[in-house]
Amino acid sequence: MAALVIVLCRELARRQFFLPTGWQRLAPVASAEQGFRYKAKMVVLGSIENPVLGILNHQGEQLDLSDCPLYPASFVPIFTLCKAFISRAKLTPYDIDNRLGELKYILLSQSLHSGRFMLRFLLRSKNCLASIVKHVPWLLQQIPELELVSVNLQPVAAAVLEGEEEIILIEQHVLAEQLNHVPLYLQPQSFFQTQPVMAASLYHTAASWVAELQQQQGEFKQIWDLFCGVGGFGLHLVRPGQ
Repeated sequence: MAALVIVLCRELARRQFFLPTGWQRLAPVASAEQGFRYKAKMVVLGSIENPVLGILNHQGEQLDLSDCPLYPASFVPIFTLCKAFISRAKLTPYDIDNRLGELKYILLSQSLHSGRFMLRFLLRSKNCLASIVKHVPWLLQQIPELELVSVNLQPVAAAVLEGEEEIILIEQHVLAEQLNHVPLYLQPQSFFQTQPVMAASLYHTAASWVAELQQQQGEFKQIWDLFCGVGGFGLHLVRPGQ
């Protein structure tokens, strides 16, 4: 292990030797400490009558995270209504140990721009799909801010969050977002590499760098966005008409 560290240090020193001087150290960008997570992945635990949205700790105890301060305050009433929906539609929480039940996760996302929500139910099978469809009108009545509701099927007993099949339950197929005046349209499986406020800062910084380089070197013919996610970097770097 010590030999490997020495080799890595030597390689780092060698590369730093060839780097141009005059690098500017950028100031760090800090996230808010609370209310910054606009996407929640909640394990569904408990029972039909008393559902729990949260996680299992290392002792196997069920922890309800419905009031976790990392999420915006607007998530709390949505989680409460999700629990009521689980009871109303009689959705059995999935039991990992016994591999019984249907509802594995609830994924909730909110648009920073509009405040509207995307709600996804992750199921083991289609056994309770009809019940969800039947009660979706009630859910939309209770949560008029819902922009998109879908079901994702994940039948495999493995540490895989989502499956390949997504079933959209209402007319709208995307959740509209807007960062730095750039429109982004989130499909159910779309995501940011980080939370949206930080993503907006990263996109703005990248756009500033590219604009400066193009002023110095001329307009680029191609720019590759190698980040997986919603494509925010590429969309921020494109100029009108390109």
